[in-house]
Amino acid sequence: MTATSIRSLLFKAGVAATVIFLMVAAIFTIFFVHERYEASLHPSKEVPWLASQLETEYLRTSEALKLYSADAGISHQEVQLRFEIYWSRVELMAGGARLAGIEDETWRRLEPMLFSSLSALDAVVLDPDFHQTPAGQQAINQHLSLWKALHAFSQRSIRFIWSRDIKQERDAMITVMTAMAVTLILVIFVAVVIFVMARRHSAMARSERRAKELALESNGMLERFLASMSHELRTPLNAIIGFSEVMSLGKLGPLDSRYQGYARDILGSGRHLLGLVDQLLDVSRPGSRRAELELSNFSIAGVLHDSVKMMSVISDAKSVSMSVHVPRDFSVSADSRKLTQILVNLLSNAVKFTHAGGTVSVSLDRAADGEIAVAVRDTGVGMSAEVRERAFDPFFRSPDPYVSSCEGTGLGLAISRDMASQMGFGLDLESAPGKGTTATLRIPAKRCVEVKVRNSNADEAAEVQERAPGVRATC
Repeated sequence: MTATSIRSLLFKAGVAATVIFLMVAAIFTIFFVHERYEASLHPSKEVPWLASQLETEYLRTSEALKLYSADAGISHQEVQLRFEIYWSRVELMAGGARLAGIEDETWRRLEPMLFSSLSALDAVVLDPDFHQTPAGQQAINQHLSLWKALHAFSQRSIRFIWSRDIKQERDAMITVMTAMAVTLILVIFVAVVIFVMARRHSAMARSERRAKELALESNGMLERFLASMSHELRTPLNAIIGFSEVMSLGKLGPLDSRYQGYARDILGSGRHLLGLVDQLLDVSRPGSRRAELELSNFSIAGVLHDSVKMMSVISDAKSVSMSVHVPRDFSVSADSRKLTQILVNLLSNAVKFTHAGGTVSVSLDRAADGEIAVAVRDTGVGMSAEVRERAFDPFFRSPDPYVSSCEGTGLGLAISRDMASQMGFGLDLESAPGKGTTATLRIPAKRCVEVKVRNSNADEAAEVQERAPGVRATC
């Protein structure tokens, strides 16, 4: 992974983390506001009001009991009503205190005293003359004795609720400020990262522009070099083609049949090499696309024989025997120059990677579905499954010591498959270490038509064998 990709990944991770954090902050804020609203509706919020109401009803009930005891013009029903209201306030205060968490010593001591006083009054209050009985006087005195404790609890509960609310508001403010500070820090961090990345991208863009300018300059130099190389190669090739044509036609005098055949081979090889030079220049020019196909109908058997004849000198020098098996001929619609180059590349690899004394065979066969298969088999070093998977990669060469010792750039198979694909053909390899290699060129049925084998094929095979003693031809 390059440094640029790492920086880009870190930048994206930072932006994603910031977005996630902002979403979490928004969710937290909504949750916090909701909780504050729910807390505002909690019954414990009414504790100050309940304490105030309890204290007020206690004083009203006490005043009613005093007036009733003194026969000061208050009825028994009014005393009972005040008692019932006071009792309800005590029960509400008990529930509110528990909800608010007021469990200090004041309430734990006051609560049983309140309910004990209520129970004593409840036992006598139904009697209209309860204030004149000893039990009634005792219940009234017990009730009146609770004033100091009740007042102290009322004030303490109010201060407790207020102080708790203030603390909650302070904690909430601290939480909100902390979240805002963290958010601000993250936003600043992301802004700094974006600024730094923008500067780096700008620098990289300038570097890429400079590299592009250098590449264009280099391409210009390459184009000039190719033009010069084209001139240097065409000059001797034209001479070779011209002289071999004069010799093959016998314009300066008759030649022996074998030498005349050699002259024709030299002429064909020269023209093929000139075509390869033109094709190399076409595909090597900057910005050029692959050369257009020059389709024509021709005999594939003739192309096979011509390709084998081109490689016969190399195979003889290496003591590798070659054979051609062409039981039937077909008229193929393809680019003859590209097809010849594919076959020459396959034969060249077969001869190159076969030890002295080995064999290379070329066969032509037709499958049941009409597809033509041109197979180039050798008894060479072969290749493993791993090497075979990468055999068509440009510039790839097998790590086998024998293969490494042979000259080559590792482009033959890559160029061959590209050309075959351009013409709609298939190219496959079958190989195993020490068991040789079979390269099969597959031509679709719709691109070929079988032609009747001429009687002169046997004479042509004899001629091929005569000019290339190492080649065994079968028609």
